[in-house]
Amino acid sequence: MTPARRRFLWVALGTLLLPSTALGQSPGVLLSEGIAAYNDLEFVAAARIFRRALEEGGEPPLTAEERERALMYLGAAELLRGARNEAVSAFRRMVLSNPRYRPDELVFPPRITRVFEEVLQTTKVVDVEVPPRRTMIAGTGTLTIRVYASSPHQIVATILDQAGDTTQTLHAAEITDSAVISWSGLDRSSRPVSPGQYRLEVASMVSPGTALRSVRIPLDVRLAPLGALAEPEPLPDSLLLPERRPAGHGLKLLIPGAVIGGALMLPAIYQEDSERRGARLVIGGVVTLGGVIGFLSQKPGRAIPQNIAHNDSLRADWRRRVADVERENARRSAATRLSIRAGEPQRIGGG
Repeated sequence: MTPARRRFLWVALGTLLLPSTALGQSPGVLLSEGIAAYNDLEFVAAARIFRRALEEGGEPPLTAEERERALMYLGAAELLRGARNEAVSAFRRMVLSNPRYRPDELVFPPRITRVFEEVLQTTKVVDVEVPPRRTMIAGTGTLTIRVYASSPHQIVATILDQAGDTTQTLHAAEITDSAVISWSGLDRSSRPVSPGQYRLEVASMVSPGTALRSVRIPLDVRLAPLGALAEPEPLPDSLLLPERRPAGHGLKLLIPGAVIGGALMLPAIYQEDSERRGARLVIGGVVTLGGVIGFLSQKPGRAIPQNIAHNDSLRADWRRRVADVERENARRSAATRLSIRAGEPQRIGGG
């Protein structure tokens, strides 16, 4: 007997006589020893070690990935030692725990993978993924549900209320490999559901109306009101252009003309010489008139069309933004916004 064979026989005997904790071996260590025994073609010992590793109560427990490896190697060891029924049982446990698992063909020979594929095709089960949290408007948003099947079969996906009554049927058809299903937050009457506890149930059907097994995911549905948008700030005057010509520039011509004209004409009142008085009045009048003409030429108070058009465009844009906010607030007030929290999946039915 080779040293390796003796070593694994002692390990196998130890796993039969003592619990794994008494041996000081954690499930993870047992898994490594089982794989070593498997690689040394000690399939009987390997199968016993894998069973020990898979027992409940081991500390620390196997991770999900380690458990999958243990089940796959257990099935392979059972098959290679001639125990086909035990191998099928291990593979079935593997498929039921993870319908998406596929063995590595570089590690396991075709003899193993063929039996696993047979189990895969005869075991009808699904894996379901739902976002842990989703906030949406009922009727327009969607809760996306991804379903993965072990093999083609009929499924029925429903939303059930706390009493177990059907709120909405989402899907009732054959699934081949995977499917994407959505729920808009509405019931069968196309109304938003009331806040409360619901559950998503995806059933693998053995016949119409008869479920073989199902996956249930609790859904906590709550209202999440939409806050109102703030109205746009009033249009600042600094953005507006003057719509009429100001009198300021014209006054710069009118006032000097009037002052100078007055200054020229005022001495004429006391002028005795009529000719000189007349000349002063004429000159003063001309200067004053020039100021008046200059003032009137600036057209004070008249509209500036291009500035009016610019301001009208700004005001129209502001009114549109106000109207958009009012419409959105009205929509938010009428909409039902749901906050959905998904719990941990539960598998119902086995075998």
